[in-house]
Amino acid sequence: MRIHYLVSITTVNIGLAVMLAFPLTDSIKSFWLPLTAIPYFFLYGRDLRLMGYKSLDVFRVYALNLLLIPVNLGGVFKSIEQAMRKRKIPFSRTPKVGNRTPVLTGYIVATLAFLAQWVYGSILDFNKGYVGHGLFSAANALILAYAIIAFIGLRYAVTDLVVRKHPN
Repeated sequence: MRIHYLVSITTVNIGLAVMLAFPLTDSIKSFWLPLTAIPYFFLYGRDLRLMGYKSLDVFRVYALNLLLIPVNLGGVFKSIEQAMRKRKIPFSRTPKVGNRTPVLTGYIVATLAFLAQWVYGSILDFNKGYVGHGLFSAANALILAYAIIAFIGLRYAVTDLVVRKHPN
């Protein structure tokens, strides 16, 4: 069960990061590829509706998942480290500050690096004529920017980046 969890989290997060980092050139120029996401988001939205959420909350969930890519990969790497050392790593909670939990600096930096790379990559894709991948990268960059604003807040992101009141 642990291996399945680690492998699925790892492959999904690395896979998405790689797909957004490297353009899908003319060798994978098919309108079927983006269409594969439609049933996934439809069923995900249906499940959310059945649980009492709005169908469009699926986009907020997707935004949160983009925001959590560095966190998920950080957890995977810690689990690998734990397995290699054959001893448990002490679990520490992130301290609350007022009414929120600060984000570790490394996660903010990684998230901003993803955002910058996706924006830059989409510009390069458009310039090279890879419109489909450019739209994919730009859309994910916009969704990640929304996630940063909605779930962290710009002021808090800057605060967590500059003010070091929590351990890394």
